[in-house]
Amino acid sequence: MIIIIPIDYTRMDCISYEDMKFFISTPEDWDKYSYTNVLDFFCFDTLDKGVEDVIVRRISGQYISTKELLNHEWEYTKKDIRRAHNIRKLLVAGHFNWRDGK
Repeated sequence: MIIIIPIDYTRMDCISYEDMKFFISTPEDWDKYSYTNVLDFFCFDTLDKGVEDVIVRRISGQYISTKELLNHEWEYTKKDIRRAHNIRKLLVAGHFNWRDGK
């Protein structure tokens, strides 16, 4: 499953915090993509629970991917990002460069 977090727009199919927490714990029910507006899932711990990626997306299509951050696949920041970093706080602080959508 890939979790997509719209950062500057809303979707009618966004899942609440409690529902997403439950959903993550039941992988047999996973869809390919799930949407939530809850930034708490934008962390490396979510990947440890079997989620393929967590992507924060702007309405323009720009995005930041947890998997790409961890694997250094694109220069979101000059800082060396490791699992110990709180990437949600770095996102809220405006520390990352946004990648143009595919």
